[in-house]
Amino acid sequence: MPNTYITAKEIQQQPRLWRETYEIIKHQKDKIEAFLDDMDKKRLRILLTGAGSSAYIGQSVKTYLNKSTAHFFEAMHTTDIVTHPKEIFSTKKPDVIVHYARSGNSPESVATFDFADQVLNDARHIILTCNAEGKLAQKARDHDHALVILMPKDANDKGLAMTGSFSTMVLASLLMFHTPDIIRYKSLVDWLYTSGEAILKHDIYDQLESLDIHQAIYLGSYPFTGLTAEGALKMLELTSGAVSVLKESHLGFRHGPKSALDEKTLVISFLSTDAYVRQYELDLLKEISENEDSPLVTLNPIKETALNEFSLYPVEITKPPLDFDEIFISLPYLLFAQKLAYRYSLKLGINPDNPSPSGQINRVVQGVSIYPYDKDKGA
Repeated sequence: MPNTYITAKEIQQQPRLWRETYEIIKHQKDKIEAFLDDMDKKRLRILLTGAGSSAYIGQSVKTYLNKSTAHFFEAMHTTDIVTHPKEIFSTKKPDVIVHYARSGNSPESVATFDFADQVLNDARHIILTCNAEGKLAQKARDHDHALVILMPKDANDKGLAMTGSFSTMVLASLLMFHTPDIIRYKSLVDWLYTSGEAILKHDIYDQLESLDIHQAIYLGSYPFTGLTAEGALKMLELTSGAVSVLKESHLGFRHGPKSALDEKTLVISFLSTDAYVRQYELDLLKEISENEDSPLVTLNPIKETALNEFSLYPVEITKPPLDFDEIFISLPYLLFAQKLAYRYSLKLGINPDNPSPSGQINRVVQGVSIYPYDKDKGA
């Protein structure tokens, strides 16, 4: 991989950033616990918010957090909150709002913070951001009930597409609500480092880059909803739309999206570790291999002899330590999606650092007007 692009470096450095993220959460353990304990509630309603890639962070982590903590987590796009603040905040009544933000300057992110204070009487905020000088971080410093958690310095991506900023905020979210057991997660983060380095060095990318592809379809079952969305978005962003994308669950794929298959459509399957779930996934993959000409890539943490019979491009990932949830596998899966999109960007002659030189999309979204909101008259 050429080293002339910022995005290449930002993809490659993520395993190191994951270790740094772990140390950040461990170091802020007492502060995080004090912030949550101060609310004196056994079961908190926690709203995970963001726009674009940042919205997919909440979607990526909510399933694990709901089943591994006593709290209730829901993910919501700030682009929905801004248009319907009263409807969302009054209905959901969150005790805590988590804001994901690379720059912290997105108009919708800043407005979500303000509208929450306007609609709710006692809004409490946790800001995960890569930019200490961003508007969100600055607002939090002047707020009585806000906690800022800064990601590693190098996670503040300079390229257009979110890479390390996304994955570090995912990992921070998975860890920050488990601070009493933070030491237990050290072996998992060590595995993430090793597994991430291995997937980045895999020889599969040369093979996939040689394919004549006009579309990529990302398949992942329920816990991987955010992963498939982010993987698809990376391909769309870094190829400036030259490679169209779809995202779907394995079972949902038959309900219409399967009609998009052709010999120039690359299918990428993020496989589950759950034996029950894999039955459904493998059934679909076998069906695709037997009836379609689409090249099929399978990312797989479990040795599966049958898989090699119908996957032209199997990518095996070492299974994480015992007793850890499969959601953590989404991080090395994500690295594969990022690097694949990067390689197709180069193949198409596109600058991956600035794949949209016309300004259609920008590192910090532009063209958004935020209108004053009257909570007594709004939606």
